[in-house]
Amino acid sequence: MNMKKAFAVGTIAAFALVMMASCGTAGGAGGSADSLWDAIAQSANEIGGNLPQGATVSVVAFDSESDIFSDSIMDELVSALVRLGVEVVDRRSQELAAREMNLSLDGSVSDETALRLGHLVGARFIITRRIRPEGGAMRFAADAIEVETSRHVGAPRFDVRNDRAFRRSVADLNASAAAARRGPDDLAPPATLWTGGFCFCWNAATWISRWRVSTTP
Repeated sequence: MNMKKAFAVGTIAAFALVMMASCGTAGGAGGSADSLWDAIAQSANEIGGNLPQGATVSVVAFDSESDIFSDSIMDELVSALVRLGVEVVDRRSQELAAREMNLSLDGSVSDETALRLGHLVGARFIITRRIRPEGGAMRFAADAIEVETSRHVGAPRFDVRNDRAFRRSVADLNASAAAARRGPDDLAPPATLWTGGFCFCWNAATWISRWRVSTTP
């Protein structure tokens, strides 16, 4: 009798442990990432693995310390999803739709606004959330939500060490995003502009002097 009770208790305990592990996975239990790039790649893998074949995704918003940093993270997340074969809505299209509907995507965007924009651009799922300091690390959080049902299909969480390597990654992302935002005219170095102006003035002076000589009686 005692052995039967012990067996029953052991079975119940094992079942409880399995259920707890399952709930933790479904809820997007936090993990650690070696770098910011690793957190983005792992998040894309987790979300992509939960999406049905052929589903369209819109990476709507990502809250961070700056708009440039947010844009950089979204660009990297889009690239990671595309490499997995996920169909992602073009960000320019969704930015245009947001302006037409007077929807702000700056800073922290509510799930309601994100879902509305996802519906406007014809996405079945949206991805949003943030990266913020938490303890001695940076907590990278991403949420994938089904537009029609508001059901969460992925919620990866990763802690990235807030060290020199992380800050270098942030600087690299910000520099890339800033360069992408600048137009071709802004990319000309000062030395090139100075040389071009000098050549123009020299040629103009030469032409004027020749004109004076040719018109002198």
